[in-house]
Amino acid sequence: YTGLVENIISVSSDYPHLDLQVSAATLDEAVRLAVDAEQEGFDLIVSRGDTMLMIRKAVSIPVFGIDVTGEDLLRVISLADSYSGKWTFLGFPLIMNQAKSLCSTLHRHTSVHIIADVEECESKILSLKKEGYSLVVGDAVTVALAAKQGLNTILISSAEDSVRKVLDSISYFCRYTEKYRNTMNLYQQIMSSSPRHTLIFDRSKNMVLYSGFRAAELSGQLLTYIDRAFEMPVIQNTIMLGQEIWKIESRQL
Repeated sequence: YTGLVENIISVSSDYPHLDLQVSAATLDEAVRLAVDAEQEGFDLIVSRGDTMLMIRKAVSIPVFGIDVTGEDLLRVISLADSYSGKWTFLGFPLIMNQAKSLCSTLHRHTSVHIIADVEECESKILSLKKEGYSLVVGDAVTVALAAKQGLNTILISSAEDSVRKVLDSISYFCRYTEKYRNTMNLYQQIMSSSPRHTLIFDRSKNMVLYSGFRAAELSGQLLTYIDRAFEMPVIQNTIMLGQEIWKIESRQL
């Protein structure tokens, strides 16, 4: 949401060692942006709530989450309690389960509705409206949809401290992994200068390093040999690729 983007930008000057690119998006759009970011070579992603969980399932790079704290929830409860009408929490599981737990701890009988997707959210809002609710407290998706139905809304926002906390964690992560990343870059440079077309795959058969101007292109044509390479310690063969004869060698590391 826009306020979170502004928070990140406002504190980013305190983290000059981090090259941050900030975008505001919700659910499916956020996942698409995250997948694009991974393909563009970004090292990690930051998000919040269930959007963060969805992104973790869609990408293979680290995804850090910005917290919603008890203080954040107490702040919106205080605002909602000053409202004269009927109000409820409405949102996705991660943040709503926190709200439910806090209300239980405070011995409050506050209404908390948990939804699984946008379609359910839209129908739930119509149902709540019929039940007399006129204020929805929730995340960016739910408050936007509730506002479209003419309901009052309060967004559960994350404070600046939560933004600083996650950027501190990212800074530590970057320092901790710097040696590994530098080593990987060195390996890539060495391989890039090699005259041979070399491909390195992990155990999930994902290509992690390659060298040679046609190595990435050829990976799709060598799937049969990639499978066999995981079954046999050494393979040597000669194959025809188009009009060219290629000598194939594979070794397990």
